[in-house]
Amino acid sequence: MKKRILYIIFWGFIHSWGIAQKEDNNWLTGYDNNLPMGGISMSFNNNTLILDYFPLKLLMFSKSVISDSSGNLLCYTNGEYMMNRMHDTMPNGFDLCPEPDCPGYEDNRGKQGTILLPFPEHTGKYIMIHDAFYFFPNATPYSTAMYYSEIDMSLDNGLGDISQKNVRLTSDSTTFGKITACRHANGRDWWILKPGLRADKYYRFLLSPEGVQPMGIQTFPAFQNHPITSAFSTCVFSPDGTKYVHQASSVAKRFYVFGFDRCTGLLSDYKVVSTATLVPESNGPEGGVGISPNSRFLYVSLNFRVYQYDLQAADIDASKIKVAETDTVHNGCNAGGTRFMDMQLAPDNKIYVGPAGGSTYIHVVHSPDSQGVACNFEPRGLPLGVCNITGPPSFPNFRLGALSGSACDTLVSVLPPFGSAQGAGVKVYPNPAGAVVNVETGSCKACLAATGGTFRMWNPTGQVVLETELSPHNAKTEISVKDIPEGMYFYSITNHFNQRYYGKVWVQR
Repeated sequence: MKKRILYIIFWGFIHSWGIAQKEDNNWLTGYDNNLPMGGISMSFNNNTLILDYFPLKLLMFSKSVISDSSGNLLCYTNGEYMMNRMHDTMPNGFDLCPEPDCPGYEDNRGKQGTILLPFPEHTGKYIMIHDAFYFFPNATPYSTAMYYSEIDMSLDNGLGDISQKNVRLTSDSTTFGKITACRHANGRDWWILKPGLRADKYYRFLLSPEGVQPMGIQTFPAFQNHPITSAFSTCVFSPDGTKYVHQASSVAKRFYVFGFDRCTGLLSDYKVVSTATLVPESNGPEGGVGISPNSRFLYVSLNFRVYQYDLQAADIDASKIKVAETDTVHNGCNAGGTRFMDMQLAPDNKIYVGPAGGSTYIHVVHSPDSQGVACNFEPRGLPLGVCNITGPPSFPNFRLGALSGSACDTLVSVLPPFGSAQGAGVKVYPNPAGAVVNVETGSCKACLAATGGTFRMWNPTGQVVLETELSPHNAKTEISVKDIPEGMYFYSITNHFNQRYYGKVWVQR
């Protein structure tokens, strides 16, 4: 008989709950690989948390789930197979790890080894970012390549199928897993980050209506001699998109806190926090990181313990408070006491913490915006009824909107005229551009007739590469870009009343 557990939730202050951005409202978990298959769905729809049992057919070590914006389950993956909402493999949803070392593994074993995102301005289409893995001689896993695949939910009679599969993004060696995403400041596109083998390199990708584009590698030479980071620890963006935290591993005994620029996708202002005195000698599985809804408190699990850090503190390390510790209570699955691993902030503004080593429970931080023990960390706070070897799926913050007032809070190819919501609009063309870019003010020429204006282009790192004045009394200005390297650039058009419009242009020859 099918069982269902209903949890009534008093939401409190839910960020942007009225906005229909519920792509993370369904979580799927379960199936310890030492025990019979069994899965559980966690649905956060309609002010309730509903646990539903279903016959899970996959190992789900690394997992990604996506729902539509109204909260209806669409599909999920373990990095090797893509399943539809009926829990069947999509017709083309297999062999999602094409490297020769992947066959023989039924799933992607890296934490955050996959992520599913809506394809901007492509209704009913979704993009999966995933990696492939190999092992060093010491059995440490790492990623040998990154790929993306496109899911089209209009295929297979509305159940969805993969329309493009295993398109290679990079062949560089990187850490295994730790794929995370943050909404671009324009409120539409997505930045995707992936660490290199160590903490000294971060690969950036931009998902826009044009698809997935590599946007370069940001380097931090100070970290180049740090230990290789582990596949069994995680990274996280703060809900407001201003911070990025990389938990290295128990071997590295540190985590990294960066500032993040949602316009450029660049990290900055790093702080390194040591966990050397906090990690037991025989740590085993690594852990995870999560950040409170108000983006202030960081939670770090180290297998046997969980600590809270204040990201607003001048000395983040000195702000640490232990909020949970292992005990000897049987975990209801494999032998052993309570341990802690990966984390995820949920639509109910609670943080759910996965077990380490298998458990029939998930731990819950009920009030993560509160400092210290007031956060109300409850070990085994959510009984699942089935064995679960890992924690919850990894999601970005789908409810994060545009960064109003930023230099790139909108990115469109045809912009409305100054001071008007309608009209022919300002056009920047051709796009892609070769030797010249034309700026046409269209019906907006009156805006520039007496005062002119300024056209600027800057690269993804924020460096201005071109600045020129737009001529008064001229509806079109031709601007040379022949000396600008090929690539993607942002542009702004500013009149002398300080009215601004922004967009994006490619230079390609």
